[in-house]
Amino acid sequence: MSTQKHGESPAGEEPSIQILSVSGGVWTTQPVTEQPKLTLSSWSVNQLLNGDRHFVGWCIENREGRVSSKIEIFDAVTLRGITQSGRVYPLNGRPGHNSDADYVWKRWARINSVNEFIDVSAEVFGYHKACQRPL
Repeated sequence: MSTQKHGESPAGEEPSIQILSVSGGVWTTQPVTEQPKLTLSSWSVNQLLNGDRHFVGWCIENREGRVSSKIEIFDAVTLRGITQSGRVYPLNGRPGHNSDADYVWKRWARINSVNEFIDVSAEVFGYHKACQRPL
């Protein structure tokens, strides 16, 4: 009778390796009629070369990375924007990065053939802070 310690292979056999592969993805979101407002933390604002801007961040309500449609209206005082879809995006806290949101942005950019963009988050937040100062 032979004994075998945990993690050891039987004599003469190669150890087996188990690999678990989990791949992420992007998917469509709930309709605006069902989720008219989504709050983003660890957010950024990315500007495409054509001037279009998009919110990127961690969606608090859905607990996922998110990229918005084109920003149509933005209120720097309240850090709240309305996108082309009609959804309202309040931005929570300071700009930042989230690995899930960054992944979604990279996938979105590839799907939409976006090779270059400018992160204008510091500019947006700087304008917000300037709006908060008393006159």
